[in-house]
Amino acid sequence: METWGVLICIVAITLLLIESKIEKHTRRQFLSLFGCLLIDLWCNIAGLMLKGTTNSVGQVMVRISNFGEFCFGFLLCFFFSIYILNILGGKENKKLRIWYILASVILALGELLVIISQFTGWLYYIDEHAIYHRGGLYWLSGVLGTVSLLLNAIVICIHRKCLKPVQR
Repeated sequence: METWGVLICIVAITLLLIESKIEKHTRRQFLSLFGCLLIDLWCNIAGLMLKGTTNSVGQVMVRISNFGEFCFGFLLCFFFSIYILNILGGKENKKLRIWYILASVILALGELLVIISQFTGWLYYIDEHAIYHRGGLYWLSGVLGTVSLLLNAIVICIHRKCLKPVQR
């Protein structure tokens, strides 16, 4: 399934780079979203392929792929929040600025949690056989992602009148 996701992302990125009618700013936002998703999917595939590798290179690559998957997952939520912020009017709106700060805090907490987890195993840990295991606070990564998406949905509902009919 991840392979199809990678192919779809590559096609979408290629079309975004070829298409000339898309605004430069919008193109950059979509490239960020699809690029982030592409890297996240690659990390997932690498983690699955390297699972159980016992040599030192495999051990390191499994750690890097799992780290990347968590980090780019949080980054993807953040880029989506930025996209919504921009279609709703940008940072000039004080209400939206608060929401932007909340999205930034969620990203920072998520990334910090992933970094700390490398030493504590809170979110996940990799055993000596290069097998991924969920940590005791794994649920917290899901909560942060869900809160981010709920905030996006709430902001869209509140500011739906700012959206063009095509965007609705």
